[in-house]
Amino acid sequence: MERATEKPASWTDLPVRTGARDVVHTHSGHRSYEVRITVKSLVRGSEEDMRGARVNGELKGMVPHYLTFEVTNTGRKEIPAGYMVDGNLALNGTDWTRGKEVYVSGGRPGGVDLPCADTAPTTPAPGDSYDTCVTHVLPDGVGVPSLTHNADGYLDEGGAVATWPVEGGLKAASAGLAEPGKRVRVRWNTPEDGVLELPATLTSVRRGSAADLAGLDLDLNENERRGVPYYVSVTYTNTGPKDL
Repeated sequence: MERATEKPASWTDLPVRTGARDVVHTHSGHRSYEVRITVKSLVRGSEEDMRGARVNGELKGMVPHYLTFEVTNTGRKEIPAGYMVDGNLALNGTDWTRGKEVYVSGGRPGGVDLPCADTAPTTPAPGDSYDTCVTHVLPDGVGVPSLTHNADGYLDEGGAVATWPVEGGLKAASAGLAEPGKRVRVRWNTPEDGVLELPATLTSVRRGSAADLAGLDLDLNENERRGVPYYVSVTYTNTGPKDL
């Protein structure tokens, strides 16, 4: 790992809210393990970092983000394949997509090592702690509003979520959002007529309660049934000459 004094000027320390979160690591086979993740730093690298590294071609031009954190096995079981504990962590971009975790070899141009290497022990025993670092990549120009850990591994499964906000990230993500009542362009791809323009206006957003879902015949898993529904009303306008 590079010493702090050797950080290139192109690197930026992102103001992630550090600290520990007790989470559940879901391993392959759906076995669960109790761990504590303590985020220590998040550094945005530069596109140049990827030019000297051996990575897949589609990742060229992406911007690496180096996440350093500590993992503690707080449960009573040994964790198999400790290097997979970070698999439930997600770096969330302001384009509403998750960063891609990558494993790179080689180094930056000039032979300088990349600052991030997964140094997890093979099988962390109960009580074991270790520091490690993983690399996530995002497209150039995309900011980071938050880092999250999802117990199920996928945000759309409704599992317990731990969040580390990145200061200023939510503001950056919200900058391009339309205010309620403002009409925005929406494109709808139809099999018959191709792409149609349907201007949309957000009318209202109302928070419900978990009790609203009780007794309804919905295809929801257990975690989703414990969730809170939101009711979103949108007005669409057909500006074309045909009925839809």
